[in-house]
Amino acid sequence: MESMKGIVIAYVIQIGLCTGTSGVSILPLVLVPQINPWPTAASITLLDFSARQTAASAVKHMALGVAGLGCEDALVHLLNYVWPNIFETSPHVINAVMEAIEGMRVALGAAVVLNYCLQGLFHPARKVREVYWKIYNSLYIGSQDALVAAYPVLEDEHNNIYSRPELMMFV
Repeated sequence: MESMKGIVIAYVIQIGLCTGTSGVSILPLVLVPQINPWPTAASITLLDFSARQTAASAVKHMALGVAGLGCEDALVHLLNYVWPNIFETSPHVINAVMEAIEGMRVALGAAVVLNYCLQGLFHPARKVREVYWKIYNSLYIGSQDALVAAYPVLEDEHNNIYSRPELMMFV
């Protein structure tokens, strides 16, 4: 019964967001868990693999459905729930989470997702670095031009010049 409820929610989000007007109003459908052991639990944070996979897929469809319609605050809220699942071990959940992050890249912009990604690119643990570099590589493939404006400004060194004066005119 619970998996059927998740499938219905995913279908409503995938098909129902064609108009893009109901993005924030269906946010509780994703965040209210099917099984509620704690009051603040969410479907994306449950232990059940299928609930997290369905919720991540619903987040992807929601992000793509409301892209450019001014729902960025709700999407950042959802990204905060999706992001801890990047270290998942189940292949289906990993694919759903990566697709949700790609949907957030389209809806929020690559700079927002890059800010989440920069924290782990040089982490001491190899397993953490691998996941973050996988996300960064998909960001780089998907929107190289948008990432240039989000890179940090570095001071010039004796042998190396890092300034980008053409970019600074537009930023």
